[in-house]
Amino acid sequence: MLNNIELLIVIVEFGMGSKMIKLGRKAGLGGGTIFVGYGTAKKSRLDFWELGMSRQEIVLMGGTNENIHDALILVKEKLHLERPGKGVALSIPINTLMRESQVSVTKKNTDEGGKKPMYNVIYTIVEMGKSDEVLEAARKAGSTGATVMTGRGSGIHEQSHKLFGMEIEPQKEIVMIIAHVDKAVAITASIRKELEIDEPGHGIIFTIPVDEIHGLHEDEK
Repeated sequence: MLNNIELLIVIVEFGMGSKMIKLGRKAGLGGGTIFVGYGTAKKSRLDFWELGMSRQEIVLMGGTNENIHDALILVKEKLHLERPGKGVALSIPINTLMRESQVSVTKKNTDEGGKKPMYNVIYTIVEMGKSDEVLEAARKAGSTGATVMTGRGSGIHEQSHKLFGMEIEPQKEIVMIIAHVDKAVAITASIRKELEIDEPGHGIIFTIPVDEIHGLHEDEK
């Protein structure tokens, strides 16, 4: 059942992706997909993108919520995510993923006794070279950092890649932002306005609530 399936997302420094997949398999997960990206964070109160190197690998693995939880704990221990700059690991429920032609904004239902999420992940998919405009629009609304990536599948000769079932061509860029729920709506609205996302062919934006997250560090005031 979809309500028992989650997606594990781990952001680590370049070269660590294969190790993350091995850890996931150790926790009972299957194979995964690795995306290559780079971080954009400046020093700030929420300095969770500062991973020591600008190049990063983003690992996606699916599994049951029990196995995903076990994988998160294992990754947290092996990477020492309690220390700033070691990486970020989070999980999201598969049944919140949406595929829309233009704009998708999802909200986790908390009316059935569910715990209200503290963070959302905002994904924006745009033409190559447009990521700087996305980042600037996000910063205007309070974003402190992001990861920009293009897809890399399991075969080196693949001509296109998929993210959440959507075909991502090589000339596309994917901007991933983790934002507190209080800022997510404003950041999404800013990107939609500045990039004119509602116009056909200008891109796709959607948000997903975070179930569990490790590696986020908030500096003391």
